[in-house]
Amino acid sequence: MRAISGLLALFAALLLAGCDSQIGETFNYRLIVEVETPDGVVTGSSVIQVKVTESNSPFIAPEGRGVNGKMRGEAVAVDLPDGQVLFALLRSESSVDAGNWYAFKGIEGRAPGGQPGSPERARALMRTSRAGDLWPRDYPMLVTFADLDDPTSVERVDPKDLAATFGEGASLKRIGVEFTGEPVTIGIVQRLGWLPDYYGKMLDGNPLRHIDAENQLANSLSQNSFAVGTIQ
Repeated sequence: MRAISGLLALFAALLLAGCDSQIGETFNYRLIVEVETPDGVVTGSSVIQVKVTESNSPFIAPEGRGVNGKMRGEAVAVDLPDGQVLFALLRSESSVDAGNWYAFKGIEGRAPGGQPGSPERARALMRTSRAGDLWPRDYPMLVTFADLDDPTSVERVDPKDLAATFGEGASLKRIGVEFTGEPVTIGIVQRLGWLPDYYGKMLDGNPLRHIDAENQLANSLSQNSFAVGTIQ
């Protein structure tokens, strides 16, 4: 009886170990934004770190194994003429965690084989194709502030029409990505001094999103849109 109990305990331990098994890969990539202006091309960039993990349990079929991403980094800030600043966020129009996947989408789009964004794909990309440009469908959300000291003055910027916000001659040239060994960029609080006060709440001060919020854009953005894991 003890032998059977011991075997059952061993089987249960192996089962749990299998269920919890994960493989992972951590990499840094640079997000690059280039803007045409009347004074020439100006560029901003930010190095973002991503750890992607995937279940490796033998009890889950490959097609059912989920991929997760965890990022650390900051939005890109591009200094434009007349003191204006364009921000390319860690989120897109449709996804709050888009920054986990910019490198994959910019370099290969959707993977032709294997799970898109998986540790395996990350290793393959770093061996073969280390840079690329994002398609417009995968662009980060672009915003600016009428007043950098006022989070509620945030304004959406149309990537197809920067001139509408920044004046004649301004246009988006490209948004690119590249793998890098450089450290994560830190320092966005030098521009947005109020950012540390917006952990756990939206830029309009509300702790939650509201469908009837007076300022829908400010109510949809939080500290994590601009910085993840870099503000103490």
